[in-house]
Amino acid sequence: MKYLYFSIPLLLWLFAIDNNPIESKENYKQEIDSVFSWMKLARNKSLGIQERKEYLGRAYQLAIHQSNDSLQNVYFSKLALNYYRLDDSLSFRKLNKLTINLSIQLKDSTTLAYDYWDLGNFYDRYEVNDSAYYAYSKAQKIYEGLNNNSRSGRMLLNMAIIQSGSKDYIGSEVTTIKAIELLKPLSKNKQLYRCYNNLGIIFNELKEYDKALFYHNKALDYEENIESENTFRPNTLNNIGVVYENKNDYKKAIRYYRQALNENKLKVNNTKLFAILLDNLAYSKYKLKDTIEVENLFYKALKIRDSIYDVSGIIVSKLHLA
Repeated sequence: MKYLYFSIPLLLWLFAIDNNPIESKENYKQEIDSVFSWMKLARNKSLGIQERKEYLGRAYQLAIHQSNDSLQNVYFSKLALNYYRLDDSLSFRKLNKLTINLSIQLKDSTTLAYDYWDLGNFYDRYEVNDSAYYAYSKAQKIYEGLNNNSRSGRMLLNMAIIQSGSKDYIGSEVTTIKAIELLKPLSKNKQLYRCYNNLGIIFNELKEYDKALFYHNKALDYEENIESENTFRPNTLNNIGVVYENKNDYKKAIRYYRQALNENKLKVNNTKLFAILLDNLAYSKYKLKDTIEVENLFYKALKIRDSIYDVSGIIVSKLHLA
């Protein structure tokens, strides 16, 4: 399906009213303010989930009576995202379907790209990989048509990570390189970190360990230029440790695991990664027959994984203990 790549900014609609020069414009603005005010209240994390959903319900009641299709479409798209953030799958899918259909009807490519992006995130969260890949690819094609290299590159990265997780390593490598070509001229350090991290994972799985180490160290170079707080560095240190573990160089693996564990506030900022590192450290020590504290480390990792309901991590911990 071919789309016309244009959209009308929301604020322009405030000046497109020609029935009554003053009163209609003011009423129109009040309605817009009301819908977004309810949505803003629904994003207040200090409130209970049910109360926040009630606020979204009020915003929806105003939205469905909006006679301007383009403005209504903006409402539906924003509402869908808000329901997604509240883990309300049923309401998200309902609103997302509404806004996708309306975006196609209105030829509103910008909103449509957002809608497919949100849908990809939704399927990604629940690990429905084929559907997530399809939604991201739809968004990517629209962004490509809009010449939005930043978002086109981000969608390619999302697609590449799904391919890697599905063991399509060659396909993932090709898609990742395409993403890098778009993102590198824009200095998108966070996304470029994720691209090179993905390449490191790919080549580790392909048992090309020197290439894996090269790309993981390349990822660390980009991590240094990311200003926002994150746990990318310990994540990559863990990945480098895994590469050395696969090379049977357990001493080097242990060095990287310990370095990552020493990162400030890691247990609080990324509990899942902290547990992974404890388990990996214990396993490498076990392979070196250094049994001091190994059992304690395995049990500590298991306890943390159990506390955060990390099912796949619990299975790994129990296998290692067995």
